Amino acid sequence: MDGVTHGDEIQYLFDYKEAGYFEQCSDDGKMMDFITGLFTRFAATGNPNEPGKKEIWKPANKKQFSMAFINTPDENGNIKTGTVDPYMDRYRIWDDLFHFRY
Repeated sequence: MDGVTHGDEIQYLFDYKEAGYFEQCSDDGKMMDFITGLFTRFAATGNPNEPGKKEIWKPANKKQFSMAFINTPDENGNIKTGTVDPYMDRYRIWDDLFHFRY
């Protein structure tokens, strides 16, 4: 099966024997370093983003919720990322309905 599922990042963060060993230069090794960096920075500072680089994980608040999409490294080893609010169309209708009620 292609793609990832909920919890797949755990194998990158902990010594998960069933996952096997990832070569540092492999796509899995690069992703492991990237994900570990995100979690480490978040635990240390509350902000997973790397200082001086593009913000890939925006804070959630009452007005905005976004998800970070993290893709496998490209041919140059760069990991493509992006953010999107996946529920905007779903809950926009509630703003319209509550306007009439409140």
